[in-house]
Amino acid sequence: MNEAIEKIKEIGLDKVHEKTHVSIKSLEDIVNQRFDAIHHIQLKGFLNIIENELHIDVTPIREELKAHRERSGQEGDERKLFIETPSEEDSKKPLYITLIVIVIAVLLYFFSSGDDTPKVKSYQDAIQSSSVEDAKQHLDTQSATSVTAFEKETTAKVEENIRPLKPAQIAQNKKVSIKNRPFVIYPKEPLWVGVINIDNDEQKDTITSEPFPLDETANLLITLGHGYLKIDLNGKVEDLSDRGRIRYLYKNGMLSRISASKFKELNKGRSW
Repeated sequence: MNEAIEKIKEIGLDKVHEKTHVSIKSLEDIVNQRFDAIHHIQLKGFLNIIENELHIDVTPIREELKAHRERSGQEGDERKLFIETPSEEDSKKPLYITLIVIVIAVLLYFFSSGDDTPKVKSYQDAIQSSSVEDAKQHLDTQSATSVTAFEKETTAKVEENIRPLKPAQIAQNKKVSIKNRPFVIYPKEPLWVGVINIDNDEQKDTITSEPFPLDETANLLITLGHGYLKIDLNGKVEDLSDRGRIRYLYKNGMLSRISASKFKELNKGRSW
């Protein structure tokens, strides 16, 4: 019997979600050991949050995750993953993506169905043209234009329901340039980084094993999934080897480590 999972069930998923802000769907995947439903780095971050916020020893779940990854041959796969904060809306995204794919497929059909003969540019040109083929191409152009308008309208409606990813949150193969950046985090292993701009309440998070620059001109709340990292601020380097989640306040150019309760106080009562 997995004691950690039993304790989570005893507390109740609703209360765990309320205290940790881990989505109900992700909690259900954890207690049912559906480890393939969550990226393993993201799952490790959730376990750290649960352990720190609820004071539950989640070692049994970590061991089950490790055993599962070894059985499935996934151990050692440390792909970078850029994510948004988990939400209950995640389950709806495949529907929106499918809709976009259908629109693109329709567009490809219309554009690929014609030949290479130049299209008539206007309806008046089609009337004046003695070529039946030119008139047909004109109609095809009008149809394609209508589909393009439909695509724009559909995309706009989709964007109303899906919070767009910020550039820093989109998975990239290119390394972020840190040259001459005065405030940089250097992870020693894949790290979950959450950053909140105190001045405008802008929130973003990511998982990365690459150097991660921060905006030294802003006032920030910073939460990190673990403490295996180095922090370089204006040439002064802090080398850490902490297992648990750590938090910082960066204000007026000064960086100070804060407690979970202080972070929640500064973050309007939210642990993240």
